[in-house]
Amino acid sequence: GQGVTIWGDDPVFRSTDVGKYMLIYGGMVKLTAYGGNTKMNGIIVNTMRDVPNEPSTGLPWKDPPKTLVWSLEVEAWTDALGYPVCGCFFQGRMWLCKGQTINGSVTGDYENFAKGSSGDDAIQRTIDDDQVNPIRWIKGLRSLQIGTGGSAYEVTASSPGKALTPSDMTVLPISSRGSANILPIRVGGQLIHVQFGSKKIRELVFDFVTDKFKSPSLLTLSEHLTEENFLMDAAYQQEPDSIIWVVRDDGLLLALTYQEDENVIGWSQHPTTGEVESISVIPRPSTGKDWLWASIQREINDITETFIEQMEPD
Repeated sequence: GQGVTIWGDDPVFRSTDVGKYMLIYGGMVKLTAYGGNTKMNGIIVNTMRDVPNEPSTGLPWKDPPKTLVWSLEVEAWTDALGYPVCGCFFQGRMWLCKGQTINGSVTGDYENFAKGSSGDDAIQRTIDDDQVNPIRWIKGLRSLQIGTGGSAYEVTASSPGKALTPSDMTVLPISSRGSANILPIRVGGQLIHVQFGSKKIRELVFDFVTDKFKSPSLLTLSEHLTEENFLMDAAYQQEPDSIIWVVRDDGLLLALTYQEDENVIGWSQHPTTGEVESISVIPRPSTGKDWLWASIQREINDITETFIEQMEPD
């Protein structure tokens, strides 16, 4: 980026500000060298473009108050502060989450998180709620949906279908059912997620009759499966049958046959001589079917080893 020198009328800078970022006139500057308490050298990360309007005239402010022009910020992710724990792609942006904060990249530039005032600049929002729970997953469907340990949220613009921008983005709760630390599964137009506590699995779906989201349990008739156990992992197999595979904490593999259009929900158990540790589903284009792969711990000849295995659909 282009180098720039920033002068202040007052002693506002400190040597410790080097490495921080200045949001100024709708752009961003990374401070690189301390020149005194009224001078800083930097590199333009995002072009400065805005001058705030004076309320009395509606025209650009010739000498705007400093609080409306600039602010200092630190990097969102560092070794000390931590790094994002989940992410997704939605509306041409990469979305990353840490704590209760959501960061969206510059549109079409997934590694650029330089904030600004333009519609395609990077976005940062922190969930504003009475409950303070870290974000555990984020998924894009028709809207951007977020799960924490205590609730689920929807991220929308001011009107349906409109793109999210720095000035047009709202985060609202849609469910009081929190999520376990397991990635949700997208099936059709709904999300399937393991509830906080790892005892239940729920679908998060919009109900057009009541005009709100609902999250019914998919274990209502099979709660004995988790009465003394917890759910640890999940994966979705689309073909040849719509099956959600789930791993229990005792290593038992469970299968949920899930066909929402036909209202089919049925559980089954798939024991093996070993303990299933984790699972994943991989497409197999040559057959038109999906492969279920699993990490399984087995004891053979008194030696315990972990094997990577596959389950053939036929």
